[in-house]
Amino acid sequence: MDRKTRQGSRICAMQILYSRETGGEDLSGTQDIAMEVLPLEEADGEYMDSVLKGVAEHLEEIDAAISRYAVGWKIDRLPKVDLSILRLGIFEIFWRDDIPDKATINECVEMAKSYSTPDSGSYINGILSSCLKEKGAAAEEVPVSEEE
Repeated sequence: MDRKTRQGSRICAMQILYSRETGGEDLSGTQDIAMEVLPLEEADGEYMDSVLKGVAEHLEEIDAAISRYAVGWKIDRLPKVDLSILRLGIFEIFWRDDIPDKATINECVEMAKSYSTPDSGSYINGILSSCLKEKGAAAEEVPVSEEE
């Protein structure tokens, strides 16, 4: 999947997450509709499926990370589009090893600039960068087994 199609499928995944957040209902058929309407390839659909299912599966952990790093903000007070971007980004950072973390952060910042407020990109960058540091710290804490 090239960068352009990944970017389009990432935006589509964010929009579906946003729709779920604002609609408060099960939008399981939304991805199927998106695949019919948009010129996305099979790999794009697999990516979207992974993100949508992964965010749902890890929502509690993702929201806990947002709460840790969104200093002065409660999740229910964040703009819904920013929340959707953050959830997508945190899922990619912690659960998608096939996507470079810095690419995820850059793409999320660009989405925030395009779909949210002028200030959103900087705090999304800050929150995702903090998650990346947390991920790095966790990797360093993995004990190395000593041979006896």
